[in-house]
Amino acid sequence: MNAENKKNLRVILMVLFVVELLLLPLTLSLAAVVRVFAYNDLRIRFLTFHAGLIVSAGILVFSIIQGKRGLLFRKNIVAGIIVGSFMLFFTVLSGVSLITGVKLIRFVKSVSDVPLSQGIILSSAHTDKDWQGNKTSELISYYDLNDAESVKNSLAETVNWESARDLDKRWERYSQIPSLAMQDEAWCCVYNRTTGLYNQFPVEKGLHEIVFVAFFSNQQMLAANTFFIRIE
Repeated sequence: MNAENKKNLRVILMVLFVVELLLLPLTLSLAAVVRVFAYNDLRIRFLTFHAGLIVSAGILVFSIIQGKRGLLFRKNIVAGIIVGSFMLFFTVLSGVSLITGVKLIRFVKSVSDVPLSQGIILSSAHTDKDWQGNKTSELISYYDLNDAESVKNSLAETVNWESARDLDKRWERYSQIPSLAMQDEAWCCVYNRTTGLYNQFPVEKGLHEIVFVAFFSNQQMLAANTFFIRIE
């Protein structure tokens, strides 16, 4: 490798070092933009961090290869490992949220028969455990304006959906979604997985697993969560 080539590669490595340093704040900024202007679309968030991970890994590999050729830029390698680790963390985190969202939306579809469109946006999805150790979950997604109107008309004719105004007010004690539903024009579907019944507050003694789904037409939002009710 002649002196001119070494000089050019040194410049490239210095530029890549700066790119590596800017990569994490830039990616986090793009994720913040997605949160504000794109309903926190889980697909876009995952692709954003995944792209950042690929760039970071590419810079790291290139720097290691040049180091073996005699142009060792340790700061590039250190920065690549640190930034790449953060990118991997955020990629895995957003990937888990996306997978959880896909599973939950399919589950919600299976129990409530809510119409789903290709353009539906998965905005928030996570699973947790209540104080008794029972698994709970929550999902928020959005339709575009045209799809939301057709969904509203479809739910009005679906047997297992009813207006929030007609919903049993006792649900408000157990789920955060009903308290929102009462304040807005909404349609709801409550499924008891334990008894197989819809929209009926449980009366049988024991632990009941509930799937609560609400569609807010004014906000074009579909929200769902699962929780447990114990009847003594």
